[in-house]
Amino acid sequence: MNPSPLNKEAHISERISGLSHPDRLERVQAAVALVHLGRLGWEVVGPLSAALKDARPVVRKMAALVLGDLAPEARGAVPALAASLGDADEGVRR
Repeated sequence: MNPSPLNKEAHISERISGLSHPDRLERVQAAVALVHLGRLGWEVVGPLSAALKDARPVVRKMAALVLGDLAPEARGAVPALAASLGDADEGVRR
């Protein structure tokens, strides 16, 4: 059974907020949850672009994966994604 659009929207909003949580584990869990939510819209591009600068490589990697799945909605993230190609972590660069 698929969640109602309102419930999914609330869940997405909660996960986006989780990307800036002070606890690193919470940020990772939020990023992974966004990957598993499937096709998202333009509203997540800004927070995910910011997550590309997170101190934890797994958060950066998950943010890049979600942004990659958002094309063409993620056009605004192209500069941040291009910059992540120089990331020190190989998983983020892929």
